Amino acid sequence: MKIMVTGATGGYGSYAVDFVREFAPNAELSGLVRNEAKAKTLDAKGVIARIGDYTNPDSLVKAFDGIERLLFVSISQYEIQKNVVAAAKISNLSSMRWLNGARSTCPNASKTQVKLL
Repeated sequence: MKIMVTGATGGYGSYAVDFVREFAPNAELSGLVRNEAKAKTLDAKGVIARIGDYTNPDSLVKAFDGIERLLFVSISQYEIQKNVVAAAKISNLSSMRWLNGARSTCPNASKTQVKLL
């Protein structure tokens, strides 16, 4: 199983990476990061770093290639949420879960989540 956690070096994201490693120790775990410097943090944990930027949908599609399950550690900016959801749809993930530690500004967040699950 190939699982990716977005925001993998952030506060919530790093906790999510640790949880997934414990919950699914045999999974191939990837983390989405914005640049090579952040990728080194994941390399040290044995997590495959994939570079992508929430503001660049094409980079997300490339980063999601081959991923089966996505844990989207979101931030409360609708345009960014929309980019990740659109890239996830293009990538044909088998499952996507949305973790939002802050209040979502997406006007249809609950409807969007239900469609993706």
